[in-house]
Amino acid sequence: MLLISDSEESNITLKNDSMGKEIHLPGVLQSISIGGDILWDTSEFTGSKNSKITKGYKEKTITINLLLLGEVSRTTLHILDKILDEIIGESTNTPYQALEDLERLFKETEESSKPSTEEAVSIMPSIYTIRNDHINKRGINEVCFVNLTSSEDNAKDYIKVTITFEEIFLPTYTTTNSPI
Repeated sequence: MLLISDSEESNITLKNDSMGKEIHLPGVLQSISIGGDILWDTSEFTGSKNSKITKGYKEKTITINLLLLGEVSRTTLHILDKILDEIIGESTNTPYQALEDLERLFKETEESSKPSTEEAVSIMPSIYTIRNDHINKRGINEVCFVNLTSSEDNAKDYIKVTITFEEIFLPTYTTTNSPI
């Protein structure tokens, strides 16, 4: 069952401040799942069992499932044409074009110079600010694209896409004025 809403709650937007881009993920949102785990440290004491001590929390993983619809699927959903055009864009975009756009987004990187005397350059995956009510209510604001999987079969007019992001904790620094 496809749940399509014309409200902002079902839209997922990625923003890359360093590149000045804002991207709305293409396709029809099928599901979002978010997993979070506790980070454990196991200590062994002499003569006793292992003891688990919590160290904090692991970065959360966000999995988004989308359908990239072809023309037949769009026609089948003709009742929702207006909503579909608002959510997934103009009907001239094929599922393959949308998949190509996602692939380009997945491989997008940022070059950053290393702070040294050498002219070395490292390639870092792009970090995005993500906007979606469900995701943001879980305390996730910054993510990195870690997996893109697509599949199709010969009986359907759409491509299923699974996108996985990992939460990124950006370091925050505070300065204090202290007498020397």
